[in-house]
Amino acid sequence: MDNQRADDRGSNAAGNAGLATSLAPGVATITAELGGVTGQCVIAATQAVLARLELSPQSFTLPAGASTALAATATFSDGSFADVTAQAVWSSSVPAVASVDRGTVAAGVPGSR
Repeated sequence: MDNQRADDRGSNAAGNAGLATSLAPGVATITAELGGVTGQCVIAATQAVLARLELSPQSFTLPAGASTALAATATFSDGSFADVTAQAVWSSSVPAVASVDRGTVAAGVPGSR
């Protein structure tokens, strides 16, 4: 990745009082100038990574033969979040009791462990 001035990427625009904001993965050189004297630092902006996966509802009761939809929400290291229900790989620890397909849970026959 090449080094760019922070204002080349739109980060730390006038009025942000020294606040550098990561806009995309890469490396940028941050420059401050006062009275003809400059100082610099380098920032390496990284891609946010998956920090947590939460299913909702967390707990529920489902009559035998009924089904209900679950949702999977991902929280990333930068605090952002996304609905990843369609992207998640779903499984059940006891498919005879409750099966799951793309986030839809179906209850099996009671006592069929």
